Amino acid sequence: MIRKATSVFQTLRQRDLRLFFAALLALLLLFTAGAVSASLPTINAVHRSDASGTPIGGNVGLNDWIRVALNLDPSMEIDPSKTTLCLNGRPISGRGDALFVDNALVFHLVRDNQNAANWKPMLLSPSLAPRKIAVSVSLDDPNESCSNPATLIKGADKTPTFEFATFTGLRLTFALVIVLIVVAAVWAGALKTTLLKDSLLPQLAPKEQTFSLGRTQMAFWFTIVFAAFVFLFFFLGDYNNAMTAQALILMGLSGATTIFAVAIDASKDTPISAANATLRASGITTYADVEKLDAEIELKQRELQTQQKAHPSDATAIVRLQAEISSRQDQKKSWYDTTRPFISQGWYHDLTTDINGPALHRLQMFYWTLALGAIFLWQVIQDLAMPQFSETLLALIGVTSTGYLGFKYPEKQN
Repeated sequence: MIRKATSVFQTLRQRDLRLFFAALLALLLLFTAGAVSASLPTINAVHRSDASGTPIGGNVGLNDWIRVALNLDPSMEIDPSKTTLCLNGRPISGRGDALFVDNALVFHLVRDNQNAANWKPMLLSPSLAPRKIAVSVSLDDPNESCSNPATLIKGADKTPTFEFATFTGLRLTFALVIVLIVVAAVWAGALKTTLLKDSLLPQLAPKEQTFSLGRTQMAFWFTIVFAAFVFLFFFLGDYNNAMTAQALILMGLSGATTIFAVAIDASKDTPISAANATLRASGITTYADVEKLDAEIELKQRELQTQQKAHPSDATAIVRLQAEISSRQDQKKSWYDTTRPFISQGWYHDLTTDINGPALHRLQMFYWTLALGAIFLWQVIQDLAMPQFSETLLALIGVTSTGYLGFKYPEKQN
């Protein structure tokens, strides 16, 4: 009985000793952490500055400099090359590009491939309204930056912040103006010019010629990639990383499709090529000849009216003028009857049909281009970078283009 009581007592003593040492170790760690924290400076204020650390007014934006003023103990020294700027708890800048000027750390707010993922949550859904960004500075190892409270410089009473402008009104205006100018030049100009049209029958007025699927696809990818480049450049201020090799591939594929489509149209006999040959044989090679014909008819009609009033008895001159007018009117009617079947029936109809009606190879290329273009723009907004399509999606673009070109050779334009 005594032995059992002694054993229980010794067990209790060992457990108490373990608890005691554990508590002592915890207190020691807390004291050490408190001592380290107490020795750290605190952040007094955060301002926009120039590259030298001189405070300047205005909201902070990408590629600006910020000045983090510190409440620093005179005996403490900070090596700026070993500091990391933390914004909203994420490492952004420092470790070599920071400055220490007049008890303040100066950081350059640059977005690059290494910190792009950390910038993303702060840049998403850009707007003209500035947003508050919390600031702290880490003195820890870069791999542990912004996560170790014992080596994190923060505000004394509250979290220091600054106003961050994702987009300024001036930059947004410039971006929109540039994009709208290009869009208007390509798409609005296409309504009255042959910019996006086949021009297979030059005797038609530009606004009456049929739209080309290949040219439209080329213009589509050009305007999308251009708009994305302008947006990323004005938003991120980085023109080198705004464009990607894959964006060039997309424009190159659409350009190659257009070139091959034009070559196919020029190498085959179709109803529209026969109509072109007929009109050329009659002396009408371009729409300018049609306009000249209208002007001649109007001129001869005025001469006839003058002749009938001034010399009504000169039947020979009157008959000659009537014959000339009639000849030109017959030529104009022949032009009209020949060209009517080939007038544009509207943008969507021209792109998706041939002489037999809706064409599957055209519909396939049309809708896949729209779908991939929408995905491209969405990814630009989501990732703040031009997307990298997988090899499968690139192959899909190639397959639809190949199918379009393969079926284009036997098709007949209406």
